Amino acid sequence: MSRELKVGIATFVALLLLGGLVFVTGGKWWRQKGYEIEVLLEDASGLKSGSPVYISGVEGGYVIGVYLIPARASVKISVREEYKIPIDSSFIVDRGGLLGEANLKIYRGQSEEYLSPGSTVNGKSQPGMDELIAEVRTNLQIMEEIFSRIKEIMDDQEVWGAFRKASIDLPHLVADVRVAMQRLSNVTDQGKAFLEGVQADVDVLTKRWSSLSGTIEGVVKENSENLRMTVTKLRSSVERIDSIITDFDVDGEGGKDLRRAVKGLGDATQSLTELARNLDAALFEDGEGKLPSLLEDVTKTTSQASELLEEVQSYRISGKTFVHQVTSGEDEELMMDVGLDIGKVNSPWFLRLAGEDLGYDDAFTGAFGYRARWGELWGGYVHGDLGGGALWDMKTIGLPLALSWQWWDEDGGKWYVQGEWRVTDHWGLFYRRYEDDDDTESVGVSYRF
Repeated sequence: MSRELKVGIATFVALLLLGGLVFVTGGKWWRQKGYEIEVLLEDASGLKSGSPVYISGVEGGYVIGVYLIPARASVKISVREEYKIPIDSSFIVDRGGLLGEANLKIYRGQSEEYLSPGSTVNGKSQPGMDELIAEVRTNLQIMEEIFSRIKEIMDDQEVWGAFRKASIDLPHLVADVRVAMQRLSNVTDQGKAFLEGVQADVDVLTKRWSSLSGTIEGVVKENSENLRMTVTKLRSSVERIDSIITDFDVDGEGGKDLRRAVKGLGDATQSLTELARNLDAALFEDGEGKLPSLLEDVTKTTSQASELLEEVQSYRISGKTFVHQVTSGEDEELMMDVGLDIGKVNSPWFLRLAGEDLGYDDAFTGAFGYRARWGELWGGYVHGDLGGGALWDMKTIGLPLALSWQWWDEDGGKWYVQGEWRVTDHWGLFYRRYEDDDDTESVGVSYRF
């Protein structure tokens, strides 16, 4: 055997042993030293010994091995010693797509504490291509069902006719709503006038009652002497009657005493009658004696007034006034918003009646709203058209700010957004931006009551 042949055989055997060693060990002897971390996964599909580990997109380790444990898969990885992994980092398995190689990606967190060697963390797996295809197929089936139902509705002549009729009747409905809102405004004005009248009647009734009480007291004082004499006579009569019952003598002085007692009773009766006439004459010019019926009428009227006041007090009325000026465009007009919210004291629902942009683009709002701890929602006849709005009161998070938004169906839809800084419980400053043809902006002062 020649020397060259021996050298060749020795070299081949050495390469063979080296390749086998690399195959058995996965080449970890040639890798840089690092520390181990255990990652627990629901699905470790695609990962294997030697799979790369990327830290924020940079290869910084490799998979040592994949093991099956109860209910999960355990993946042990090696991370280079110079790389520190925050404890709030995310560990995600990347399947590599159709042709790529599966790998483990680490997205570092912001914590200043780091994982120590031997730590155990939880990881996640990205959905595979089969799962994505299945989800897409499910969504397509749902869309097919939706379009099928829409087609059925469009093919139904009865439904289509009802829809067409509703679209034709919509302008009439809007007109009816406007008329109803106008009538509601008139009713509100009438109700306010009625309440003012009731208040005036109650004041007059109170003054008359005070005057009546003073008159009765004066009459009683004026006739106090007659009343005292009448009581004295009654007491004397009772004593005489008791004496007569005790020792009544037909032939003696008892009969005379009885006659005198009867005469005293007659005098007392006449005194009481005279007192009643004096009271009636002092209270009424015609002297017809209507005091009981008057007291009954006064009591009935007082009860009705009390019930009416209780009903009025059960309503909560709050209002707002905004004075602001346009700061953009050629027109720098001064305008004002005035509104009232009417609702029951213990109810979150309310009726909003307001005049908006008065002096610039006058508009009326009549809408029903709902008030919650975080703010308000309202809808109805808004800014002269159908619309709605919302308000978020940031005092629930400790800030004296309020953000509101309102939309109305004018020329395809217009809206504005407003930010208000509440300096006190009543006063505030605000900025409003209208999304219209001119992108109008305004600033002003607000007052709530």
